[in-house]
Amino acid sequence: MMKIDKNTIERLAFLSQMAIPEENIDAEIKRLEQMADVIAVIREQNTDGTEIMCNPHDAHMILRDDVVTETNHREEYQKTTEFTDNGLYLVPQVIE
Repeated sequence: MMKIDKNTIERLAFLSQMAIPEENIDAEIKRLEQMADVIAVIREQNTDGTEIMCNPHDAHMILRDDVVTETNHREEYQKTTEFTDNGLYLVPQVIE
């Protein structure tokens, strides 16, 4: 098991730019030790023959054909404004 002490907590707090009050350090040591214990149990598990997976669900996405299913309405939409040029919308310049 990893040794977690006050210096470890203070170093982690410094690296993560967190302020941990002095009275909370003992509680944080206990929390990190519990997390280290859980990780140790997980590491002890035999995973030989287990396939690597992204998630535990064995589902496959249903893929559709890559075809256009909608018609182009650009000309209709551009009739609603006078700020177009060669099929493009004209917008005011905001960055110089």
